[in-house]
Amino acid sequence: MSFYRLTPAEIEALRQEMREAGATIKAEIAKRKVASMAPAGLHTPPPPCGQG
Repeated sequence: MSFYRLTPAEIEALRQEMREAGATIKAEIAKRKVASMAPAGLHTPPPPCGQG
């Protein structure tokens, strides 16, 4: 296995990818909080794993 130092552009690309992943996770958590507070009749169960 070989290792090399990342270039500044590669580092910035990884940082951007992590920012986007963090935003996605925050949005998903917020969506689930809202869904969990919905009245029982309005709640729809999540799709089975791998289908959503």
